[in-house]
Amino acid sequence: MSGPSSSTNPPTDPPSIETPAPNPEKGHQLYACGHCGRRYSRPEHLQRHVQTHTLGRRFACGICGKTFARADLKKRHETNHENDDSKKRRRTTTALNSGRVTHACKACAAARVKCQEEKPCQRCTRRGLTCVSSDAGSAAAMNLVHLSASARSNDDEYESGPSTGPAPTSFPLDQTSLYGQTVQLQSQPQSRSGTPNTGDLTRSEASSSQQPDADQLPFCDFLRDVLYEQQYDQPARMPDNTGLDVLDFCNDTNMELSDMDFGLLDHWNAGGTGPNNLNAIPAQADTPRSDNSADVAHAHIRQNLVTAWDVSPWRWDPVAKDNAFGEQGNLPVSKKDVASLQAEASQGGLRRVVDQRLDFAARDGVLALVLGACQPDAMSSRISGSFPSADLLDTMLHVFLNSHTNQVSDYIHFPTFKLNEQEPEWIAGAAAAGAVLTPIPTLRKFGYALQEAIRIVMPKRFEENNESILNIGLIHAIVIGQDTGLWSGNRRKMEIAECHVNIPTTMMRYRGKFQRSTYPMLSVTAADEGANLEQKWRTWVDMEKWKRFVFHLFLRDSQQSMTALTNPVMSYAELTLPLPASKELWYAKTARDWKHAYLRREDGHVKRAPSVGDLFRDLNLLAENRHRLDVQLSAAIYLQAYWLLILEYRNLCSSYRIRSYTQDPYGNTNSLLNARRHQLLQDLQTFKVTTMNWPEITAQERLLLNQLMMALHISIDDLQLFAGKEGDEQAHRAFHVLQQWVESVDSRAAIWHAGQVLRFAKLFPLAQLKNFYAVGVHHAALAIWTYGVIKKAGTKQDVSSQHEKIYTDGPESMGIQRYINTGQGLPVFRGPASRNGVSEATIENPKAGMEAIHEILQANFGGANRMAPAIVENLCVLIRQLDFYLQNMASQDTSTALVATTTVVSTVLFLVVARALLYPVQPKTIRNPLKLGVYDKANADKVKNLVYQPDQFPGARDVETPYGSTRVYEFGPEDGEKILFVHGISTPCITLAPIALALSKRGYRVMLFDLFGRGFSDGVADIPHDARLYVSQMLLVLASSPLAWTGTNAFRLVGYSLGGGIAIHFANAFPNLVRDLVLLAPAGLIRAASFGRVSRFLFVSGLVPERILAVATRHRLQKPIAASARPSPVAPVEPVTTPPLNVVEAEVNPASGKAVTPLEKRVMEYVRWAVTHHQGFVPAFMSSIRFAPLMEQHDAWAKLAQRAPGTTAILLARTDEIINPDDYRRDALSLVGGEQHVRWRILPGSHDFVMTNPQDILREIQDMWETKA
Repeated sequence: MSGPSSSTNPPTDPPSIETPAPNPEKGHQLYACGHCGRRYSRPEHLQRHVQTHTLGRRFACGICGKTFARADLKKRHETNHENDDSKKRRRTTTALNSGRVTHACKACAAARVKCQEEKPCQRCTRRGLTCVSSDAGSAAAMNLVHLSASARSNDDEYESGPSTGPAPTSFPLDQTSLYGQTVQLQSQPQSRSGTPNTGDLTRSEASSSQQPDADQLPFCDFLRDVLYEQQYDQPARMPDNTGLDVLDFCNDTNMELSDMDFGLLDHWNAGGTGPNNLNAIPAQADTPRSDNSADVAHAHIRQNLVTAWDVSPWRWDPVAKDNAFGEQGNLPVSKKDVASLQAEASQGGLRRVVDQRLDFAARDGVLALVLGACQPDAMSSRISGSFPSADLLDTMLHVFLNSHTNQVSDYIHFPTFKLNEQEPEWIAGAAAAGAVLTPIPTLRKFGYALQEAIRIVMPKRFEENNESILNIGLIHAIVIGQDTGLWSGNRRKMEIAECHVNIPTTMMRYRGKFQRSTYPMLSVTAADEGANLEQKWRTWVDMEKWKRFVFHLFLRDSQQSMTALTNPVMSYAELTLPLPASKELWYAKTARDWKHAYLRREDGHVKRAPSVGDLFRDLNLLAENRHRLDVQLSAAIYLQAYWLLILEYRNLCSSYRIRSYTQDPYGNTNSLLNARRHQLLQDLQTFKVTTMNWPEITAQERLLLNQLMMALHISIDDLQLFAGKEGDEQAHRAFHVLQQWVESVDSRAAIWHAGQVLRFAKLFPLAQLKNFYAVGVHHAALAIWTYGVIKKAGTKQDVSSQHEKIYTDGPESMGIQRYINTGQGLPVFRGPASRNGVSEATIENPKAGMEAIHEILQANFGGANRMAPAIVENLCVLIRQLDFYLQNMASQDTSTALVATTTVVSTVLFLVVARALLYPVQPKTIRNPLKLGVYDKANADKVKNLVYQPDQFPGARDVETPYGSTRVYEFGPEDGEKILFVHGISTPCITLAPIALALSKRGYRVMLFDLFGRGFSDGVADIPHDARLYVSQMLLVLASSPLAWTGTNAFRLVGYSLGGGIAIHFANAFPNLVRDLVLLAPAGLIRAASFGRVSRFLFVSGLVPERILAVATRHRLQKPIAASARPSPVAPVEPVTTPPLNVVEAEVNPASGKAVTPLEKRVMEYVRWAVTHHQGFVPAFMSSIRFAPLMEQHDAWAKLAQRAPGTTAILLARTDEIINPDDYRRDALSLVGGEQHVRWRILPGSHDFVMTNPQDILREIQDMWETKA
């Protein structure tokens, strides 16, 4: 909202009836209302008060119809209704003789007479006046929905209302939070002449005998019938965003800094947050949706797709309150210390592009500029007392400079750049650009306010001294501010910036900066040294800075033309200057480095580098001069210039009203245009083939190339017309044209290139898919959506099973060419990679397609929980709503038969969905984290501190088995005695690391592996995790070794916990293989009381749905686990309420009262990490609880007595929480033949003694083997 108004300006709105008398203490209160003069001591109180003037009583009670100016008052009022009986509740419709109406019409408001809720009102009808609802407050909230009491009337009342005027309308107050701001769709009156009222729609839809012609239907009716055959589909309301403000944000939102914003800015000034912490600060929570249950009128829902273009970001309708000073309230920040040493220390996390730090003199220069733009003067004192510190401005500057180094057209020469020598306008503009790049809403608002202030004062600088047009720093400042505005997503800022883009262009055009003669070749020799060399380098740098800056403006101009489909300001024909020099020359830090690179790259060249026009004549010049040029920037210049050729072709097609895929009404004209189109496609294809294997060409250029080729196969303007940009008539016309397009080769070629746009969008660096490139993804989405919508109308059967899949986002293949030429195949594309794999969407399913594209955009910024730039967020909104509005058009008035049918179908669907959700069908193999890319380089920082790494042990290998992959480690002397280890239920083999590493150092050959579903082994979902599965896995592991692990007494076997129970079954099955068997706290005879009666029942009974049990298990495993105390051997208490995780607790937690070792702590952290990142871990754990040899294995233990005496060792822990030594002695010792047959030892420690007491275990093992030897 605007800043405080001057007291000399009369109020534009009539005073509120609730305006109080001025406060006698107003002299002590700083903030005054410009309408009524009331004063407040805090800005948020003034803000809330002004809304009562500008926004009106827009919050209506859904029970009695009473309206309020604030949402909290309405909520409190509705809460009071909960205690009312039915007699005390008022009607939801407004009586004729009721009191004040919600909104009076303009005529009645001007005459100050009573109006009515029904429009047209009786007074206007009687006097023959035009009854138009008052739009007071729309200037302050351009897209705000004004709810009226009549909006809650039922369909019958609405249908029977007067038909001589527009019916009262309302929309649900759906809200969306973009950076903590609220964006809402502006209410539009139903005034289109071709739109019938609800009653007409109902009657026409109810008649099944009459099939109206598509040309006679309103666009929304016609499009609904195109899309949906099943008339009973009733999709749910979209939960978030309303309106199609494609690139707009914050234009209609409150830009005032709140208390929270002041607190955050104060925190930053005091050093609480530096660049290294920007990602750690959580974004502000989304604004809660208003819980408005009023149904939207049927016809209005279906017209949203058409009328939403009226609030397009390129259609700004300025009002009186829009001005350059409206954001000054965002400039003041906290009054606390702005030069804290903590802030300086915390800025180490952001890469410093330049060594200099912004000094206080430069900061004061920025402040002086801002104060010069302030109006009124009262704001100056607030700003000067709380302007950001030099450290905070320095942080913003380096955010911008880091972003600048990542863009294709970088024009700042950092080796000669001096931060504190820049013009104050440049510093302010760069700081504003950096502020809006941060993920913090408060800093973004400050950045836009600073950008607005610099835009105001900049013309004065040039008017004071016209020679300033030769100052490249000042022109840089203009362009930086314009770049910020052009991609701000704010309609006002975008239009103002676009209006001024020709200013720097004109300055440089008339200074000759576009001409080749301005950039002569320099004569550089090996003998150049000292001041002479330094002078040549500086001369070259000055020319190259201007050259790159010119091309930056050209790229921006062309991108803006592609975005808005408008004519550019610059022409490729006037750019005769050479293309930019190589990055090696541009980044050379010293004159000597530059000379060596120059001599190497320019050796033998007597001509200057080619221009963009030269590339049009001969593309081979790009390859011939590849070593001299900045190839990436030159390719981008060539492609953006090519857009101007495509735009010329499209303008001719539009003038003659012909398309390459329609019939030719003009004969030779179409032939000429088709020949031109063929030449354009051939040139772009030549560029694609020429640069196919060039590493300099990145995903950005590949995306642009395919976007251009898509534009040659389909007119983006036709797609927008079909989406309702210019209303019903033009949408009908576009539909008939696009019907021919869908059946042509052009449509399939366009879909292929749209898929390629998505392919390269997924390859963008993190947080770089924004601005123009995000718009390119939107164009691709619009093409895919249109093709799917119209194709669906002509397809009467499911073709998904009739054709092979054609991946439009994959590499080119014979299948792609066959699909484009003949239409054979089912076109699909893939979403971004995630933990759940990669989703696929068919082109002919618009809903799935839009969801996948929405995920692609958000995935580039770290997912839905991270704050993307405003333009990306609004494009995401648009893409989601493309399908949302079409679904709402499918809703029909229900009948009795329809209700019955829907009930049956819904019940069946509910049962099917419930079964699918509660008892999910798992794949046979669940991929481990390595296969899912969790340990890729991009995630290195997230996993580097985990205790278990892929290279944890030497000799790592992945063994592919019929059940899935198994991670195996084998190390130690090849001729050493062999030992195989088997770990426990919840941890990978890392728990056995102390023992295994120690034995390998003593000369043993050691093998460890991860059981299925643990560590780096795949999960097995279709087979019970019982002894048979694990014994088979052990055999496959042994067979994978290049050494012989078979034969008589081939190896020794060590099993821990669950691994001990598995080792017993293996030794019983293959007694000759196992030389010695060592069981460390082995499972097999664990008593059921250790699990708990209830827990055991839940796991074994099968009555609890699998998904619910998995969620509960996952939740419990992720919580910090405190080890249970050992139950008393005399009277064991059954832990009925304890979840069945005591085994896990014992494996990773110390006993009660024991200190946690570093290995234990890290293993505990890893287990919680594995729950989230190894999707096979929880299913494997649950299956092991059910089927693994944990309990009642007396028969298997009894077979150990058949082994040779002295070849079996059972080592237990004295304070084991799970394996009670006394119980095991009583139950197991007699089974295995007694102490004279086996080595039975009780060692210090608890169940995790393999980590806490490895030396005791090693001593017993070594003593056993040495005794035998």
